[in-house]
Amino acid sequence: QDDDDLVQTDRLDGAQVVPEMGADTAEPAMRGGGGGARPSGVVVGIVRRAWRPYACVLDPDSAMGSQYLAEPLDTRIPKINLTTRQAEMLRGKLILVSVDLWDAGHRFPTGHYVRTLGAVGDKEAESEAILIEHEVNCAPFSPQVQACLPAKGWTIPEAEIARRLDLRDGGPSGKVLVCSVDPPGCVDIDDALHAYELAPGKYEVGVHIADV
Repeated sequence: QDDDDLVQTDRLDGAQVVPEMGADTAEPAMRGGGGGARPSGVVVGIVRRAWRPYACVLDPDSAMGSQYLAEPLDTRIPKINLTTRQAEMLRGKLILVSVDLWDAGHRFPTGHYVRTLGAVGDKEAESEAILIEHEVNCAPFSPQVQACLPAKGWTIPEAEIARRLDLRDGGPSGKVLVCSVDPPGCVDIDDALHAYELAPGKYEVGVHIADV
């Protein structure tokens, strides 16, 4: 939103909208101390809904036949009406739900089940839910990206080794033990540390970051 444009919205978080500008469509907002009025407008059309799949938990107490309410982890998002015959299988699970529509006369939007992330409290499921809620793309690398990798069997060129400090096998002193600090299961191991005693009370500490 530009500082000079004020648009009235109602439940339009993230949606692409078409504003209609005009001084008589809303009360003008006065600038503090300036004495002038901001341009104002109203929303006259929605170009595209910014709906996306939401990480939710099924509320079993909301059952009305095969209809249930799915409660998003993001408290800014309303509960979503969901029709399912697998309620028992989804109980206690983190599930992904996509919004389909929101009728004007209904309190909650209607959506559909996409997939199960895992059990509530499971580390992997909770981690994936956090990534999804912050719209972090965690899909596998595409074939186009994979094609950019060096051919299988690639080794570090001798010229590259010669211009760097080689700490493999303990380095020149034979005392350096470099350890990764990336978590188990990480697919890009690019952070490491080392530390060893140079003299009583004097230590060398190294922080290693991959230059990719």
